[in-house]
Amino acid sequence: MNDFDALKKDWKSVKSTTTELGDDSNSLIERLKKLQRKIIIGNITSSISFIPTFIILVWLWTAYEKGNILFYGSLFCLAILLLFTLGIFWYRLLFWKTPELDKNVKSFATIMIKKLSYYKWITNIYMPIYSVLLTVILFAYFQTILKDADFWFSFWAYTLTFGWAIGVSFIGIKRKRKKNKKEIDPILDDLKQIKEAL
Repeated sequence: MNDFDALKKDWKSVKSTTTELGDDSNSLIERLKKLQRKIIIGNITSSISFIPTFIILVWLWTAYEKGNILFYGSLFCLAILLLFTLGIFWYRLLFWKTPELDKNVKSFATIMIKKLSYYKWITNIYMPIYSVLLTVILFAYFQTILKDADFWFSFWAYTLTFGWAIGVSFIGIKRKRKKNKKEIDPILDDLKQIKEAL
């Protein structure tokens, strides 16, 4: 009976602490809401920026008359890769409505730990894979487009495109990992502590 009373007391203290911290701009829930807003803005920006890309892909598909299976295959694979990436980005939303923490804090903490771990997985694992796949697709595309071009034009087209793609990817992933360490890891640590305490 004493154990049960102690558990009830701990639960009440967690609920009251969560409620009190909910009003603070530096509270766990406020940091999660801030991250959620960043994710939504980033997803909307990515979705809008992909629209011209899809328009260009459709235009290339219909306008280029010398296309072969490598050309159409690369365009198709690029479209699938972009759609898949958008799906992955939108799936990382933390929650679709403001959570009610007074109902089940442990369940909320578990879900948030999974979501934030997935968020880090995108940076650490998926984005490097995405960069490699994008490079392979561009290489296949260039094989068709540049087959009749002279050596130096082909050389600079490959060098500048792949140099830019690899450079931007490397710098972007490195910056994102650093940002995750600063913003995501402390939230993950707090959530793990809450989960262990319950």
